[in-house]
Amino acid sequence: MSPTPVTADHLTAYTGLLHLAVRLLAREIDPPLYRQLTTANAPATDDQRPLIDARLTGRPQQKALEDLAVEYCRLFIGPQPECPPYASAHRGEVKLGGRSAHDIDDFMDRHRLRPVLNEHDAVLQHDHLAVELSLLAHLYDTAAKPADSHLTADTAWAAAHTLLHNHIWPWADDYLRRLQHTAELAPYTTIAHLTWQVLNEASTWPDTTDTDPTIDNAALTLYSAPWCAFCKRLKKHLDREKIPYTEINVEQDPTAAETVKKINNGNQIIPTVVFADGTTMTNPTITQVKHQLDPDT
Repeated sequence: MSPTPVTADHLTAYTGLLHLAVRLLAREIDPPLYRQLTTANAPATDDQRPLIDARLTGRPQQKALEDLAVEYCRLFIGPQPECPPYASAHRGEVKLGGRSAHDIDDFMDRHRLRPVLNEHDAVLQHDHLAVELSLLAHLYDTAAKPADSHLTADTAWAAAHTLLHNHIWPWADDYLRRLQHTAELAPYTTIAHLTWQVLNEASTWPDTTDTDPTIDNAALTLYSAPWCAFCKRLKKHLDREKIPYTEINVEQDPTAAETVKKINNGNQIIPTVVFADGTTMTNPTITQVKHQLDPDT
């Protein structure tokens, strides 16, 4: 499997999904989150999975929330949970204070990281998948858009690579597959599937941002679809002008469609172009693209 080119836009889109996974794994769904999931429930394409199970949407909200609370407890809390979201439990270690918990604590100490936990989160140890995914999302956020942090983009990227390969993927690969098949209701089936897809792709990314040729230095990211005539025309012009770009198919990428909707006020319009500086354009001409890249042209 060849590595996927990595862009800041990739990281932004994928960390959004990781944050949703963190929230769903950490505690039960409350009314505000249920309404958000219901509002965003319509799949953008036929192969995408619903965020809320169709069996719930026809019920009163309180009844749906009760059913989701029962599902959350059955999967994650117990008294004998079907899918306890701890690396230590998955590996058969002591649940509290096992090697996996000590290892992730050591990782956080080395990189001066601390998880952001809500007082209502059902998290007992830091080897909980929600904690590990929140750390990964933070590191990817920092790699994409370094802010007021002791980590640079390069050190955040390297730390994310270590976290994923040494602490998350060795157990989350199997765990998320199991969760997907054990859960009976979306969003838990869906978030297990989508999170596995994101982590599986991220596992192919290089461990540095500056030495591997698969790191994408494209001038822009193009959101498109194979059937889109306007996308084909713009790609033809970009190729003719020898302008490097990364293309993301909104029908295959689990989060690309939502990114396009956010850019276009809720509308899925393609082609949508995102430049390296964060500027966006919807269905631009090649002249507009060239001027954005070089105002003197």
